[in-house]
Amino acid sequence: MAEKKDNVVFWKDQGPDDIIYKSPDDDLRTITSVTVPEHAVALFIRDGQLQGVLEPGRHVVTSANIPWLTALYNKALGFRDTPFKVWIVFISLKIFNGKWGIRSMIKAAKDYEVPLTLMANGDFQFRISDVPVFYTQVLGGMRSYSTGDINSFMRSFINEQIIQQLTNMCYMDLMGGLETASSSTKILIDPYFQQRGIELLSLKINEAATTEEEKNKVFEYLQFSSKNGEAFKRYEVMDRMAD
Repeated sequence: MAEKKDNVVFWKDQGPDDIIYKSPDDDLRTITSVTVPEHAVALFIRDGQLQGVLEPGRHVVTSANIPWLTALYNKALGFRDTPFKVWIVFISLKIFNGKWGIRSMIKAAKDYEVPLTLMANGDFQFRISDVPVFYTQVLGGMRSYSTGDINSFMRSFINEQIIQQLTNMCYMDLMGGLETASSSTKILIDPYFQQRGIELLSLKINEAATTEEEKNKVFEYLQFSSKNGEAFKRYEVMDRMAD
């Protein structure tokens, strides 16, 4: 957590999975410096507006080296009797791991458009790549700033994007190539993450399945409609591999 020591605000005991932390020290007049750890930045936010971003290192609030911070501090000095509230929010720029999982509907096959239940899950990696964009597009709409909030957003957002892409496929095609589907899905959803200041580094579909009842429907369809039963044989192999 970040704590104040000799009027210095810094991120103390930062854990490997910590993405964000909001300092409890929010009166700029009482802060002399801010220390930003490696692979992180510190955002200064006042009245919901991003005032500036500090890079790693120790920054003296009264220094003239950072014009926007100097202007902000000089403005704070005019508030003699009331606190000059500024949120200092640390954001880690490291790579983070996440998990996703969806349940939706998908067409069985190109020539068998019966809807099936799709249950899929996997892993992904991401990092925050554009801090100002991330603030305006993601953080600005949050009521509080915590790693739990960011992880909740990421799970919800990636699930939504994956559903939109996988449900445009057919169940048979998906089961026949999870690796290919992983790669193509990442390429298709990556721009949506970039628009929010996030870099999607990897995406993997670990499992994809349907219910036993619907699985039997696919078996029956392939048995009786496939020429020489070749598609049925391929499906049997894929199903055994999935199990």
